Amino acid sequence: MRNCRPVMVLLSLFASLMVGGGVASGSPIYSIGNSTPGTQFFIQGQSFTPSVAGNDGSGVPMAGADGTVRLLTFSFDFVNPVTAPSALHIFAFEPTLAAAGTGAGSLGTGTYLGGGVYGFGAGLALDFVTKYFAVLPFSAGIFDGSGNPYAGGVDMFPMPLAAPTNVTEGFGDFDAGFNATFEVVPEPSTLVLVTVGAGMLIGIARRRR
Repeated sequence: MRNCRPVMVLLSLFASLMVGGGVASGSPIYSIGNSTPGTQFFIQGQSFTPSVAGNDGSGVPMAGADGTVRLLTFSFDFVNPVTAPSALHIFAFEPTLAAAGTGAGSLGTGTYLGGGVYGFGAGLALDFVTKYFAVLPFSAGIFDGSGNPYAGGVDMFPMPLAAPTNVTEGFGDFDAGFNATFEVVPEPSTLVLVTVGAGMLIGIARRRR
């Protein structure tokens, strides 16, 4: 039984890393957003900040060890999701109307998954406290309104209205109904501990054989 004690201790350590402070809690997912307004407009996007939860967020916004998070999905409350654009571009700046149409200069593009949701695969790395711009290729009917402003951004329109050249933030008190989910990247130190612990367990098991 004495020879089993080191194995049991390491198993206990490994389990605590996996459940208490390691893999299971090292990659939490949280969301930010703005609840669905009662009005609708034709808009082309919404600016957002990963660190600002809004009134439709869930979980606790937090950054990874390097100050970034991964954007997994972004959704709009489309009036008719069936006719939603097939792509959504994430920009670090307000794009020209032409760039919004093609995604030129964007950080990444989400693919439409249906139901108003755009997916970004394994995730698009974004700075936790920086404002970004989620822009559609063209304007679409989206539930949007005042009275429930999202502090991390505002809705976006083709501007100026007479002869639009850019997709620009609106007037500060209007926000689209939207939701974005993020994954927090695990800390490197935690991954190293888990890897080392697994290696030690394998080594001990082989020695006992």
